[in-house]
Amino acid sequence: MQEFFEFKTMVSSILIKVLYVLGVLVVTIYGIISLFSGSFMMGLGTIIFGNLFWRLFCEGIIVVFSIHDRLSSIDSKTAASHDPRSGQF
Repeated sequence: MQEFFEFKTMVSSILIKVLYVLGVLVVTIYGIISLFSGSFMMGLGTIIFGNLFWRLFCEGIIVVFSIHDRLSSIDSKTAASHDPRSGQF
């Protein structure tokens, strides 16, 4: 719990995955409503391209957080192997 309040544990990736599922539901329901309200092509396009765009958007955000995690891992590994007496990394 202490790591959570010190922001050492990131909850962003979990939150983004939940928001992704909710977004897919909203886009799909909107597309289905459009299908049956007389705008068939708009509904079909919304279901296909709306969900594709939403997926790419969420993946882009997850990539940013993944880069942060990997850079933090590299930083902690190099900090552990650095000997300040030698003057070298």
